[in-house]
Amino acid sequence: MQPFDPAMRERLCSAWTVTLHYQTLTVLSTALRRFGISDRASGFEAMAAQVLKEFQERLIIDGVIAGFAYFHDNGDIDYLLHPRDRSTGVSYSLLPMIHAIINGLLTPEQAKKHLALIQEHLHGPDGARLFDKPCNTGAAP
Repeated sequence: MQPFDPAMRERLCSAWTVTLHYQTLTVLSTALRRFGISDRASGFEAMAAQVLKEFQERLIIDGVIAGFAYFHDNGDIDYLLHPRDRSTGVSYSLLPMIHAIINGLLTPEQAKKHLALIQEHLHGPDGARLFDKPCNTGAAP
């Protein structure tokens, strides 16, 4: 899936896809180790460690995972699907939270906090919802 706007394709980072990337790197490194290919496994482990570091630094803002980060030329970052988001109207997104938890990108304290956020903002009588509210139409960073 790619955004329609070409600039967004180059500047938008999805927290959910970062969690999937991290999962791929860690699973691959585990498989390589099982087959005795330790040097290649170490390379993938190093990449996974860098992804985890940048996930923590760039996508967890004010203690909450942003669904997306939009990186501007001047170094500014817009956080979408996050409580700081002023363009979409959405504050919480389920997929990056659950995937960050199950793939081990969060500390136990962070995981607890995100489970509480899911319970408070995303859980309804019909189950968990992808977003806490509908998105504003026509929104862009």
